[in-house]
Amino acid sequence: RDKTIALAVHANRAAARLKLENYAGAEEDATAALVIDPSHVKATHRRAAARVKLGKLEEALVDYAVVKRAFPRHKGVLAEVEEAEDLTAKARAAGTLKPAAPAAAAPAPTPAKKEPAAAAGS
Repeated sequence: RDKTIALAVHANRAAARLKLENYAGAEEDATAALVIDPSHVKATHRRAAARVKLGKLEEALVDYAVVKRAFPRHKGVLAEVEEAEDLTAKARAAGTLKPAAPAAAAPAPTPAKKEPAAAAGS
């Protein structure tokens, strides 16, 4: 039960921090949620959105790939993925793409069918 509560706290606080434009905090909380449950798609979605805002585009694309596998036809997700891909291509062309950080603390999330993360901007 404690893990369930901690998961909800981290995932929901990640959503709140996104709304407050505290992107580093949102990424931190989403990652903490994913340590507890690597298949939590909402946390993955929120971390992807935070990472885009932080300029961590390659890491965001890794997260968005998980979300896209879980929701291959979700228009909001597809639009966010397309935006992240466009930003990544522009940064790469301009030579300003930040190198990907070493593997995150959380294991790579595996997709599970859960509700799309509307709070992440979709």
